[in-house]
Amino acid sequence: MEDLLTDNLISHYNLPIPTITNWFINTEETYFEIEDTNAGEIQLHTVRRAGMAKFSNQDTLELTIINYDKFITSKMNLLKMVEKDAIS
Repeated sequence: MEDLLTDNLISHYNLPIPTITNWFINTEETYFEIEDTNAGEIQLHTVRRAGMAKFSNQDTLELTIINYDKFITSKMNLLKMVEKDAIS
């Protein structure tokens, strides 16, 4: 999914390489909870009752949790800047 966002979406709209950081988290934890912070970040917790959404990963698969809002918002702001430059 990261490749779909970083490669395909960006190349389709001819956007600059992403400069945002912390827009995804990889984990292999068998149990974790995630929380959306007031700052628009995603925080991963391995302590029970610390997050908003609870997940079980009994097979310890490598999972990627993506902060779509942060990624898309940053790209849409860049897209608006590109459009303005194209018009002017």
